[in-house]
Amino acid sequence: MAPAWGWVQTGQPFTVQVLALADQVQEWAVEALWQLGRPASWPACPYHPDRHPLAAREHDDHAVWVCPVLDARVSTIGALVGFRSRKRHLRRRT
Repeated sequence: MAPAWGWVQTGQPFTVQVLALADQVQEWAVEALWQLGRPASWPACPYHPDRHPLAAREHDDHAVWVCPVLDARVSTIGALVGFRSRKRHLRRRT
């Protein structure tokens, strides 16, 4: 099982630290998904679903997820790509 902690090198630029942590979290997620028998492409590439995960890269001094095949920027690391908030319908108790 993957460790429940990560590390970054202090003294490195913030973007480099974010990329290092993103790589670690991605490894943990892929391992956990594989152990559960689920597709292990995390985060999944929206251009190639179920084929490969996105890659953490630096773009204009920002840490971003990119499609490694197209080299296309998908999202800033930390943003919830494809996240749609669902309103919870609360029922009043009578």
